[in-house]
Amino acid sequence: MSRLGLTRVAYACQSFEDLLARQALFTHGAGAEAHVRLTSARIPRRDLTGGSLFWILKHSLIARQPILGVEEAAGAEGPIAVIRLKPGPIPVVPVHRRAHQGWRYLPEELWPADQSGSEPLPPDLAAELAGLSLL
Repeated sequence: MSRLGLTRVAYACQSFEDLLARQALFTHGAGAEAHVRLTSARIPRRDLTGGSLFWILKHSLIARQPILGVEEAAGAEGPIAVIRLKPGPIPVVPVHRRAHQGWRYLPEELWPADQSGSEPLPPDLAAELAGLSLL
């Protein structure tokens, strides 16, 4: 059985560094218990065990974060999803992806590879090259 991921726009982020700074505001716990808490009005109904959330920035998937768990919680207007992510986005080889509201499922066969090597491209440059279909 293949793993399933989610895609989500890195709202109000102009760079990978913006994403890191924003996540610092939503990181809870310390050490092995540390996680980034993300909320959504939509609750995933499919199994996300072993999955990752892929961040869209400037119309490209640029990073992923392993999903630690999904819980349902009470919100002001009804139930909400609380998605717990492992801290520290992992840069991926950018893949063009249209922006959307909320999140979308992403099957494992469509996951971009993690950037490897001693000097990965800066995420902003990689996203621009992917947008030009050069990566």
